[in-house]
Amino acid sequence: MKQITHTITILLMLTAILLTGCDNKPQVPQAVVINIGLIAETTGFTEELKIRTETMNKQLSDEIKALSAELRKEIEDEKASFGDNPSEEDEQKIQTLQGQIRKQLSEARKEKSARLTKELSEIRQSYLDGIMSIAQLIAIEHGASIILKVMGVFWSDGSVDITDEVIEQMLVGKDLQPAGREQK
Repeated sequence: MKQITHTITILLMLTAILLTGCDNKPQVPQAVVINIGLIAETTGFTEELKIRTETMNKQLSDEIKALSAELRKEIEDEKASFGDNPSEEDEQKIQTLQGQIRKQLSEARKEKSARLTKELSEIRQSYLDGIMSIAQLIAIEHGASIILKVMGVFWSDGSVDITDEVIEQMLVGKDLQPAGREQK
């Protein structure tokens, strides 16, 4: 009886293995491709970023010019307080003040430049996050589990390129047509 039970158990296990394990092959992840540069160009982000960069650079330049004028006035006021014939000690004070002012201007330029770089980086990252959230939804619709940027792909038959779909989704609500591209 024990031998029959063991035999039946072994047969059931073999049957289960044959039915479930033999036909399963490892799943290869399906990938889709997007061209972020084309998306940015077509949706107008590239131009918008250029304009924002120019505006921010002008603001930075204006702030530095205003600070420079303020510091120059400080030097002139200091010179005026010494009268027409400043002493050597007064001249030394003026030179020290000029050195401090140059240092202040240099630090202000560095700080403002770092702020500009950070703000532009945040704008780019926010835009990229928006692209990726849309691309992820489209990739899932295509049954994909990987999204590749076009610059990393050596060959594709084009059937996995979801760039146009991402562009269409990004333009929804902007009431825009892709620049230089035919509508589907």
